[in-house]
Amino acid sequence: MRALVSAGFTPRRVREMEPTIRQLTAAHLDTALAGGPTFDFIDFASKVPIDVISTMIGVPPADRPQLRTWSQQVIARGDGDTGIPNTMRQANNALAGYYTDLVTTRRTNPTDDLTSALLAAEVDGARLQVHDIVSVLMLLDIAGNETTTKLLGNAWCAAWRNPKQRDAAWNGNIAGWVEETLRYDSPGQMAARLLTTETTLHDLTVPAGSRMLLLIGSANRDPRVFADPDRFDIGRDTTAAIPFIVGPHFCLGASLARMEARIILEELVRRLTPEFHIDMAAATRAHNPNVYGFATLPTTVTLR
Repeated sequence: MRALVSAGFTPRRVREMEPTIRQLTAAHLDTALAGGPTFDFIDFASKVPIDVISTMIGVPPADRPQLRTWSQQVIARGDGDTGIPNTMRQANNALAGYYTDLVTTRRTNPTDDLTSALLAAEVDGARLQVHDIVSVLMLLDIAGNETTTKLLGNAWCAAWRNPKQRDAAWNGNIAGWVEETLRYDSPGQMAARLLTTETTLHDLTVPAGSRMLLLIGSANRDPRVFADPDRFDIGRDTTAAIPFIVGPHFCLGASLARMEARIILEELVRRLTPEFHIDMAAATRAHNPNVYGFATLPTTVTLR
C-alpha cells in the first residue's frame, strides 16, 4: 500500500505542484490581508496544505473547509485531557464517512486522482478493500494538512523570537529557515514503533514485541550531533536531523511538506517586511501528543 501511495509523491509529481501551491498561497494571503494588517497566521497557513492534499485526493473545493475543520478536531485535545474527547471521535467518524462516500463515487466514476488510483491498484493480486483505502485517505488528509500547518506556525514564531535569524531569512535563506525549524521545533516530536526482533540499544536489550517511543524532538536537540542545539540558527548544517524519520517509515510527504513550507514562506517574505509582531498572550497551542505547534497565532504585519 505504501508503494502505491508513494506514486502520488514522486519528485516529478511534487515539482509539478509548485505553480499550484504558489497560486493558492497568493490567493489565501490576499484573503488574509484583506481584513487588515492583523490576522491569525495559523488560519492562513492551514488553507494551503488542505487545498494541496485535497487536490491530490480528489476532494472538491467546496468540501475542503469542512474537511479542514474535521482534521483539526481529530488532533485537538483539551489542556490536560487524558482520554479521547467526543469531538475527536465524532470528527474521525465524519472523515471516515466522507471518504467512504468519495471512494464509492470514484468506483463508478473514476478520475485521475489518487483515490481512483488506489481503487484500480492491486496488492499481491488482490484489490484494496474500501476500508483500507479510506484509512489511507484519512491518514493523508491529516498528515498532509496539520503537520505542514504546524511547521509553518513554528517557523513564523521562531523567526519572530530571533530577529537576527529573521533578517537572514528575509535576505534569502528560506531553505535554511525551513530545515532549522524542522530540527528545532518539528511538528512531529515522537513516533511509536513495535520491535519485531530482540534489539540492543545503549547496552540495554529490549525483547521482541516491545513497544518503543522514539523521541524525534530530543534526537534533533542531541548535543553530540548539534553544537549549541537549543539555539535557533538557520545557517547551521541540519543534514543529521531526522524530522521525517529514517528507513522504511520515512515520511511519504517529506518533499511536498518542504516545498509547501518554502513556497509559502517565500511569498510571505516577498509581500511583507520582517517587522511583524505576534501577540503571544493571545496565541494558543494545539494539545496533541503527536502534532506539536500552534492552534492560533495572532500576527500583525506590514506590507512592503
